[in-house]
Amino acid sequence: MRITLSDNEFQTLINSLENHQELDLISMLMDKKDKYQKTITPLKRNATKKAIKAKEKMAKEKLNSTVNLMRLMNEKININSVSKESGLAYNTVKKYKHLFQNH
Repeated sequence: MRITLSDNEFQTLINSLENHQELDLISMLMDKKDKYQKTITPLKRNATKKAIKAKEKMAKEKLNSTVNLMRLMNEKININSVSKESGLAYNTVKKYKHLFQNH
């Protein structure tokens, strides 16, 4: 299992463990944090951001193409129908519904 903590939350957890004399657990958590910070380099972060942007762009283009085609064919346009027609996940279409609603 993986959890995400802010720096402040992590420090609060460490302080709480110190109060309970959980030195082994503190040591393990600090080692995990150090290992994680070493593996996630700025280069990896930038690559991930770039990949996410590319995927979002492709989804938006697919969404726009599908909605335009559905308009030409006078089909009912809603989140469910666009999702089925485009092959995009329902939640992805819902995320970008502002691109085709109110037009």
